[in-house]
Amino acid sequence: MDSSLRLELFGSPEASLGGQKLAGFITVKSKALLFYLAMKPGVHGRLALATLLWPEATEISAAKNLRNILSNLRKLVGAHITITRQTVAFRRDAAYFLDVEAFSARLERFRRGGKDIGDLETAVSLYKGDFLDGFYVPESAAYEAWLTSEREQLRQAQLAALYTLAGWHAQQADFQASMAYISQLLALDSLSESGQQLKMALLAQTGHRGEALAQYDAFYHLLREEWGIEPLPETTQLYEQIKSGAHEPDDWRQIIAQTPGSYLQSAFSGHTATEKTHAAASWRAQQIDWGEMPGPVPFYGRQAQLHKLANWVVDEQCRLIAITGMGGVGKTTLAAKLVRQVILPPAAAGPGNRAERPSPIYEFIIWRSLVNAPPLGERYDWSQQAGHYRTVVLDTLARFGVQATRRPGAPGVYVETAADGAGAKIASLGVRISRGCSYHGVALNVAMDLEPFLRINPCGYPGLAVTDLRTLIGPTDPAAVADRFGQTLAHLLEGS
Repeated sequence: MDSSLRLELFGSPEASLGGQKLAGFITVKSKALLFYLAMKPGVHGRLALATLLWPEATEISAAKNLRNILSNLRKLVGAHITITRQTVAFRRDAAYFLDVEAFSARLERFRRGGKDIGDLETAVSLYKGDFLDGFYVPESAAYEAWLTSEREQLRQAQLAALYTLAGWHAQQADFQASMAYISQLLALDSLSESGQQLKMALLAQTGHRGEALAQYDAFYHLLREEWGIEPLPETTQLYEQIKSGAHEPDDWRQIIAQTPGSYLQSAFSGHTATEKTHAAASWRAQQIDWGEMPGPVPFYGRQAQLHKLANWVVDEQCRLIAITGMGGVGKTTLAAKLVRQVILPPAAAGPGNRAERPSPIYEFIIWRSLVNAPPLGERYDWSQQAGHYRTVVLDTLARFGVQATRRPGAPGVYVETAADGAGAKIASLGVRISRGCSYHGVALNVAMDLEPFLRINPCGYPGLAVTDLRTLIGPTDPAAVADRFGQTLAHLLEGS
């Protein structure tokens, strides 16, 4: 009996076992977990999976939900999943087919020096649509973030493969095949300037001048009507050349050579050997950890955003930049393009890079994705962070002539005010992790109404005295205290 599992996750997902469509999933999250396990090799903790699928539920409730789903998957595909009391894993020693895995394997084999163009042709044929197209998991932002990231990276890989195939077939003078692949690319990404340019050049090359001009007109109106922008100057220049009959028969070769990121970049590259040597030397001088950064892919448009980001990083030396937007719009691709652009030396600068001055050399370059990172509370010693805040408060009070201390077993900062040695609280500290977010709090009492504290148990401690700077040293300017506190905190953070 055929027990092989087949998962086709490009386009609308389909799952079959032994040639029969797999039915009986008790919930969409049961499907979601099967797809996630197949896509993510290795052993997964049950707590992490429960948090992934039910981030808003209590730990007990999420664990119960996960048990129900695992019981369902054990009945449906038990031979393909290993389930223990603590972990879950997809069995890769059982017979299965995963189209995404086959797609990536073909691309990787070609990228690593394979000469068989058939690998790319097979890969692009597997791409029936965007990854898990139309698949939605309710109330699971973490799963949706993972899905969106995977979808974007796979989409960019498909675009790179299609562009490579179009260029390769054009080099073989098979313009019909080249046109088919570039048209497939534009169906997936109609805003691709490089794709539009290549199709225009191929149409002109094959004697379809009118269609080449119409291609530009349609693209021009698309940009104007939907985005309020115009094509790049290079695209318009190509249009004018075709219109006037001044274009060269081999314009498509120059277009391919000037488009970075294809899987045949070495064949299409317009860089000289000297430029490549300079680039390699620069990269060796740095310590670079690419982590999970997506591989180089064709980059279309967004030159204004790229220019602004490069200006912030290079000219203004910004220490923190956030790129925000809806899932799937290409934030990761834009960030990766920026990183590669700002670390290249001038000789290797391509279109849009600033070749007129040296690029900054960064000693360390590290790329990390936090999509699947464990909760922040598991990676950071928050007691140490609270200690930093306490140090700042103690130093600030000392600058105003007040000696304060900590009290073992009680958060905050205290001063000795009573004859019996009991301390009065003058500052509160708080660092907390909740639902994946960190909350930091510091409250230093400067000049306030202390009477309400007499009617409550401050911080849950009966009889706890509360004081402020005004009570201890007389009239105090809150702005001066705040300024001193800010300077001390900044100094500590810069030195840590």
